[in-house]
Amino acid sequence: MITIDGHWQAHLDNPHLAPRETKYCLGLLSGKTDKVIAREQGVEPGTVSNRIKNVHYKLKTANRAHLVAELIRLK
Repeated sequence: MITIDGHWQAHLDNPHLAPRETKYCLGLLSGKTDKVIAREQGVEPGTVSNRIKNVHYKLKTANRAHLVAELIRLK
């Protein structure tokens, strides 16, 4: 179980997501940009963007809003 800002709890036990992908998704759920997520994780923004693209493919989502909705549904 992962808590975001003490309010929203997510169960992202999706076996298809890599641990870093899960961390980046949690950043998205918190409303953070790729740039902010990258800075916090110590990687380049392009790395975050590429990983998010992988998550789109894995979860069959078309855009970030759809991805966030799907992540909330998976909680």
